[in-house]
This record gives sequence, structure tokens and C-alpha cells, in this order.
Amino acid sequence: MNNTHQNLLDTLDNTIYSSALIDLEAVASNYKKLINISKSGQCAAVIKADAYGLGAEALTPTIANQGCQTFFTAYIDEGISLRKTLRQMNKKARIYVLNGFFPKCEPVFIEHDLTPVLCTIEQIRLWQAHARTLNRPLAAALHVDTGMRRTGIPYRDFWDLIESPETFQGIALSLIISHLACSDQLHHPHNEHQLEKAKKIHERLPTVPLSLSNSGGIFLSSDYHFNLTRSGMAIYGMNPMPYKENPMTPVLSLWSRIYQVQDINEGQSIGYGQSYYTQAPAKIATLALGYADGYPWQATPESNVMISGYPARIVGRISMDLMTIDVTNIPDHLVVPGAWAQVVGDHLSIDEIAKMSKTIPYEVLLGLGKRFHRVYSKSLNKIDEEIRA
Repeated sequence: MNNTHQNLLDTLDNTIYSSALIDLEAVASNYKKLINISKSGQCAAVIKADAYGLGAEALTPTIANQGCQTFFTAYIDEGISLRKTLRQMNKKARIYVLNGFFPKCEPVFIEHDLTPVLCTIEQIRLWQAHARTLNRPLAAALHVDTGMRRTGIPYRDFWDLIESPETFQGIALSLIISHLACSDQLHHPHNEHQLEKAKKIHERLPTVPLSLSNSGGIFLSSDYHFNLTRSGMAIYGMNPMPYKENPMTPVLSLWSRIYQVQDINEGQSIGYGQSYYTQAPAKIATLALGYADGYPWQATPESNVMISGYPARIVGRISMDLMTIDVTNIPDHLVVPGAWAQVVGDHLSIDEIAKMSKTIPYEVLLGLGKRFHRVYSKSLNKIDEEIRA
């Protein structure tokens, strides 16, 4: 544990059992890197699912202050919250709602200055009807499905739509988006299939900006960038290209207090199912963290934590609220109830935990429970560099 982390954790009282330290300086650094890589110099921030579980209200000001002019949320309520945060900052930005809307929600978009991403022909018609009601054109984006087959106007239907002059009457089309299905796989042929379709769309409507790249797509090549890239996971420090070392700066570290310490004899089982037996006398510490907090129990056999720079292997199964670690080789004065252990950090990333658990980083990050007390710092990396110097 470095002095920066220690100082932040020392500010927490003993009613707090676990903490998530979130580095806003790293968020800013990651966003600036993505802007610089993006060919157009325009990178939108995806703030859906509470900024991937890290806290949209806390992270939005950092991203907006780096000059972000375009944000995406999944649903209307997220867009309303985001608009409130931006207005409090006196920041103007376009907010797109990715998943469109249900009937009778149209006035909410106007009230909160949100722009829908139209995903179905029915949504196009509803938005046109609302434009007629207001007697003015209304801005919207259009999602064309180039191969994800999850949502959006099917590619073949798009060509029929644009042949009809009535299709977009009353709609001021501000953006066309599509979504890459395999951007985390560098040489997957489907990436090029989707790229070719996107190019044809752009050639047909060259005056309408087009966005194809998510975080992974930004790192495929500049051919995928078009007018606007859209990043979520990379801003928050996760690896957008798992085939290489993570180019992003870590944003998150997770910490838990030692709950109890006990001496266990050789040949004793620990935890549910007697899945682990001590091979020699051992000192076992219990941490106040479990799968209710989002730590996957599948990761147990390969996971460890750090206590003041010493590794401690997780032994036995993860429980709902607790996990057990072998601290036999750690000095006794560092292993006491109330002391902090680092569960996620430089020694073990969210991406690595996901790999151990045979899942994806998104699921691990979004699964982090509300019991983690979130602490936001603007200078963790900067202070760390000064300490190392």
C-alpha cells in the first residue's frame, strides 16, 4: 500500500468495511488518450449503467471538463440524471439515449434536451408524429444494424427507408450509429464486414456524421473511426484490446478490512464444501468482502490480495460477505482486525479477475456491490509518481 492509498483509507471511520478508490486523474488521462487516437478528434463518452458502476454523477464532471461534447446513456432516466449534472456545471453537450423510447415518452426528451437514437421504424414514425405536433424538426440519431443483430434498423431495411423521401420528414438526422460485434478480436473477419457496410452507409449519406467504433474499435484502426468514436470501458480503465497489454491507466482499486485472524492447525478445512485443507499450521485472516460485493467465487483458486506489499492467497470458497486469506508469511503487526487489504489493484486487475472467472470485465465491474464505500480522488496517479520519484 502506498502513502496515497493509506491517507485516503485513513479518512474512513471504522463503520466502513470495504472501499473503492476511484482515480479521477486516471479517468481524465484515459479520455484524453482516446481523443488523441480518434482520427476525427471526437470521442463520445458512454455513461450508461451509472458509468459502468463507478458513479456517473462523480465521473461526469471530470470527463466534461476534458471537453467532451457528446454523451451516450442507455435509457431516458440516465439521460435525465446526466443532463441535471451537466446543467449544474453550466456545461452544454449532446446526450443521446441509445435504446430509443417507448410510446408516450417523446415529450420527456424535449423537456430534458435529450436526443433519441431511433432503433425501429415505429420509433421513427412516433418521432415524426411528435415533430408534427410541435410544428418543428426534431433532432435524432439513427441506429443501423450492420451485423450485431441486437437492436437497430436492419441493414437491408435501411436502404428501403432512404429511398422514400417521407421517411425522415420532420427529423433532423444528427448522427448514424452502428455497433461492432467483435471489436475485441483484432483479426476477426466480421469487423471488416461491418466496416464495409458502414462505409456504404456513409457514402450514401455523406453529410450525416457516422459513428461505428466502441472502445475496442478505436484500437482496430483509424478506418473504423469515421466522425465520432464512442468509448465506455476504456475510459474507466478496462482493457479494450485483450490480445495486448492494457493501454489504459487503471482507475479502480478495491480494499477490504481484515475482520478476524485465527491460527489453524495442519489438515483443517476452510470454508464451504471443505474445498481447501491446510498443508501446515497456518494463520488465516477473514476479510469483510464476498460475492454479495461482486467478487466472483469462481476466481478463488488463482486470486490473491495484498497487505502492505505482501501477497496473501485466497483460500477456501468465497462466502456471501466474507473471504479467507493465508497470511502465515506476513508480519503479525500488519495482520490485525481493521487493517486494510487490497483486493483489486496493480497486482490484480478487473480484467484478470474476469478471465479467472470465465466472464467479461463488464460483468465484474458492474457487479460491484453498493457496500463498497466509493472514494474519488483527483490526484492518485500524480501523487503516486511524486512518491516514486
